[in-house]
Amino acid sequence: MKRQGRASWSQILQILYDYAPQVNEIVPFGMQEPLLEPRLTAILTSAKQFNRKAKTILFSNMTVYNPETWTKIIKHQSLDELNISFYGTTKRVYNKLQPGFDFYQVQKNIKSLVRLRKRLRWNKPQINMRLIVMPETVGAHKFTAKWRKTVDQVGVGFYDAWCGLTSNYNPEWEQKIWGPPAERRDPCPRLWGTLVIRSDGTVVPCCLDHECSMPLGNVHVEKDIFNNRKFQDIRRLHVEGRQDEIPLCKDCSLWRYEHPKEWTDYWKNTVISVRIPYMK
Repeated sequence: MKRQGRASWSQILQILYDYAPQVNEIVPFGMQEPLLEPRLTAILTSAKQFNRKAKTILFSNMTVYNPETWTKIIKHQSLDELNISFYGTTKRVYNKLQPGFDFYQVQKNIKSLVRLRKRLRWNKPQINMRLIVMPETVGAHKFTAKWRKTVDQVGVGFYDAWCGLTSNYNPEWEQKIWGPPAERRDPCPRLWGTLVIRSDGTVVPCCLDHECSMPLGNVHVEKDIFNNRKFQDIRRLHVEGRQDEIPLCKDCSLWRYEHPKEWTDYWKNTVISVRIPYMK
């Protein structure tokens, strides 16, 4: 991955001012490790000031633990959900999938955060551990049972090949784990429910576009990118079942297992020939 830039404080506030009041969830960090950001507490507090009802979410590997930072976050109630990427059920697997991290130190950090939250007598943030199901992590029942006694939730996710950046696993293996895939490829819900803004203000269709291969505009120049022609053109191709014509979407595999049931049911009962009008 190319190194991403760093948004200025004025850029961050402008984005929150323009968009936070209109959303249900705010994820201030996509590709970065948020616990390395010295402005983290200020960013989360500002997000809540612009929209107290919006759910704030972070994704972290928990290789860093600063009790002072977490005390502020917990006391200010500025973070609703923390999802911890912990992909190895044993030290050997963890070192293979998350090289360079300390298997035991990260577990210690997680437990320290849980104890701190308990000591401060708050129930936020909700602390979840995320495990990606792949051959190396199959059969992790003892691991998940152990951590369910510590954190609020241990979730498992479908292995994502990042739109062809890495190789998919054998479909036969996937079906043994997840069962039959989706019968057909419905339009992607992310195109209607998410606005992904990079550090320089550029909007991309999806969080998987980590190299900004399909810029849709810049929020510091154009306010209604969500309804602009480029974004509508991508949605139109999805509705018409022409995802293969979009380089970013061509090799995406998430649709096979990760579309929400209510979304799939909606498209199952919708005439696919429907056309989305351009917004004026």
